[in-house]
Amino acid sequence: MSDSRVLVRVTRDIQAQHLHFEAEFPVSSSDWELQLPTWRPGRYELGNFGQYIMSVTGVDRDGGEHKLEKSSLHAWTVPLHVRKIRWTFHADILNAGSTCVEADLFYVNPVNCFMYDTARQDLGYEVVLNDLELNQEWALATAMPWEDRDGKPTMQARDVQHLMDCPWVASPKLWHDVYREQGVDFHVWIHDCLPADTNRFMAEHVAFTRSQLASFKEFPVAEYHFLYLFPDREVRHGVEHEDSTVIALGPAERVQSEAGHMEIIGIASHELYHTWNVKRIRPAEWTPYDFTGPCPSELGYVAEG
Repeated sequence: MSDSRVLVRVTRDIQAQHLHFEAEFPVSSSDWELQLPTWRPGRYELGNFGQYIMSVTGVDRDGGEHKLEKSSLHAWTVPLHVRKIRWTFHADILNAGSTCVEADLFYVNPVNCFMYDTARQDLGYEVVLNDLELNQEWALATAMPWEDRDGKPTMQARDVQHLMDCPWVASPKLWHDVYREQGVDFHVWIHDCLPADTNRFMAEHVAFTRSQLASFKEFPVAEYHFLYLFPDREVRHGVEHEDSTVIALGPAERVQSEAGHMEIIGIASHELYHTWNVKRIRPAEWTPYDFTGPCPSELGYVAEG
């Protein structure tokens, strides 16, 4: 591992709906502070993610485990002799801004559950999905760069800001299509229920994408990912990210109805627009994001329209 990267291994406990994290941070010259985010982009509000943390443990070079003392409600002091951090997160909420582990879904919004060093936010991250085997059934959808290393999907984030804004979805029920506009690939991923007419669904994505590109003239990223969660349960939520969006809608009857179809297209167009407005054009108070506390701004009405 590079001296400038954090190696994080993520393992699922599907029955308990837990995620187990083991993170190896580059060696520090002194004690440091481990932070869990308390504020998240997309909702631009505080989130009490600490309530889902089941345990936090430090591990020394000999494998000995040590309880970490809290320095604040969502932060822990890491002594110099600790080399790895282990923590467990309860992941049972399925909406566009949360994290959920089920038998057929591995969905993570990193800002809910990833820890970072407040003094070294420029560190890159390597995220290894320790027990996920990609095959003819299971697929992985994310805007974060990744590769298959020895059978384990490994994602790379350039720094904390990038990591916290790159959700992923893995599932054996993941439909995929792609269209290309102005040299940019736009990926459409759908978990679970499909719209009644996928050809129309894709054609309307092309239409609103072309319309927005005509206004802005160019797209700020090399590729974009629509991550759709369409479970057969009640949910409605959309969250924009740096080069992707997560949109959740259900139940299946709603997704496959005409009203539901138009609702999805409206949300998708809204979230794509955020690729420019909010993700690149945004209040100074949100540049860069401060995940440690509230980030008030009087320009929320501009951000959301």
